[in-house]
Amino acid sequence: MYEWGRGVEQSDVKAAQWYRKGAEQGVEKVQLRMGFRYQQGQGVTKSEEECVYWLTKAAEHGNPRTQVCLGMLFSHCDGASRSDAEAARWFKKAADQGNAKAQSCLAFQYLKGHGVGQSEVEAVRWLKKAADQGDAYSQCQLGAQFMLGHGVTQNEAEVVRWFKLSANQGHVNAQCSLGRLFRKGLWCNTE
Repeated sequence: MYEWGRGVEQSDVKAAQWYRKGAEQGVEKVQLRMGFRYQQGQGVTKSEEECVYWLTKAAEHGNPRTQVCLGMLFSHCDGASRSDAEAARWFKKAADQGNAKAQSCLAFQYLKGHGVGQSEVEAVRWLKKAADQGDAYSQCQLGAQFMLGHGVTQNEAEVVRWFKLSANQGHVNAQCSLGRLFRKGLWCNTE
């Protein structure tokens, strides 16, 4: 009510007070909202530490989307909470549950060696899982892996296949990569 001012005067501070009550009772969605409120300083003093605390509480419920949010926070925050190892741990929890975004993020961690040992073979394994679910970024990256022979054997048909799947979803890098291949006459015979 207070968040949107429905039936009462809108107040981010009062909304945060009520959210805190629900979050302290262990309600996952409310814990997630509390985390975001602390991240944005909405009705509370902005605090990375409190944001991490509430997002962790929410992610512990096992929802893969929430776990991805926490992984993204650990991999992208600027402060002391930044931890590639924690990001990879939460991405892995969600990836193991079949979440394509988490699989894609975990693949990136393996490609760069962020929080896990660098392994293009593991990266390709996770990219394939996400790409099979239609994740355009993973499809494009998988095409690049097949083109370069990184983590897999070079395979012309797979290069074109994955770039096309990604490009057809509007992924600009895949469209450019596919265009360059065809312009240069590389692998043009593959449909």
